[in-house]
Amino acid sequence: GAKSSFEEYVITWRLIQILQAISALVFFFYPQFYFKNIEKNKNFVIKIQNLIIFGLIIISIIILIAKPLLDLIFKYHFNYVVLIVLLLSEIVRLSAGIINTKFSFYMKNRVLLYTLSISVIFMFFTWLILFLYHHALTSLDISLGLLSCFGIYFISTYLMSMRLGNAKPALIKD
Repeated sequence: GAKSSFEEYVITWRLIQILQAISALVFFFYPQFYFKNIEKNKNFVIKIQNLIIFGLIIISIIILIAKPLLDLIFKYHFNYVVLIVLLLSEIVRLSAGIINTKFSFYMKNRVLLYTLSISVIFMFFTWLILFLYHHALTSLDISLGLLSCFGIYFISTYLMSMRLGNAKPALIKD
């Protein structure tokens, strides 16, 4: 795509790294919490998991509300649509990662490989379709490809967790 479109994507992705930094902390501490407490108090673990996902959504909303201020601070006018799509992508990716914690607990690493493989293949075909339609990939196209990848990752993770009886999705209560 155009050089300016690539620049827009890269700069917007840098803003998304605020959410990634927070999620890195979550992924550092959450698996330890999960493994330590899942057998003792499953409902509490599910509540914390849902609270983390809710917190990520709130942080994303704060980033969107603070966009005008961030435009001033970074001296760049962020595209709302690209920003929203990238924030959604990151929330979906992080939610799937949290759900995948249980696969590590039950040693189902093959499930992770399947869900990631399906997701990357789907993203490739999304980008191919968008490229054939536009004859170039814009920052929005790249963002939509990532959203499709992480969306399929979340859906396949969720479906696989339902299929593996002993690893029910945490979003469904017993």
